[in-house]
Amino acid sequence: MAAVLVTGCASKLKPTYTPASDTERGYFKDATLDKKPSEVALQIDRNRDKVYAWAGIVLDKTVKQGKRSEFEINLLVEHRDFNWQENLTGKESEVFILEPTSSGKIRVSGRFTRPKGSKSMPGKDMNKGSLVLVYGKPDKVEADGTLVLKTLFMRSIDRKWHSTRKATP
Repeated sequence: MAAVLVTGCASKLKPTYTPASDTERGYFKDATLDKKPSEVALQIDRNRDKVYAWAGIVLDKTVKQGKRSEFEINLLVEHRDFNWQENLTGKESEVFILEPTSSGKIRVSGRFTRPKGSKSMPGKDMNKGSLVLVYGKPDKVEADGTLVLKTLFMRSIDRKWHSTRKATP
């Protein structure tokens, strides 16, 4: 079962990327950050046991309700290069600056349980145009080249905190 964290508060942001939870910190510590999904897809068999972290923009989302309070969230994400630095220069309001061009697509999914007593749907903030940071292991490559991940963790970041334009030097 994957974990999900939804954030949007700028008060805790640091000059270098800092995971927002202990769970994310564990995945971040072990993840490869400098490979593109397209590079990993070319050697899928050699990369299945490695954990990767990627940033991307949600293109599509489906949510299926399972038994009781269980949900499956499936996202199609357009990967964007991200240098794992947080922009706190004050020149832009956005904290996460991603490359403007896509470098491939990633399909991620996870099963989530709604906390007892909560009416909130897991992943409700993972909408088209949102930034997601995904951690997972490559599973397969679809016919169109989309890399499918066995998702371990997803973090959603509200649109107001990211941009797909170059930062001002």
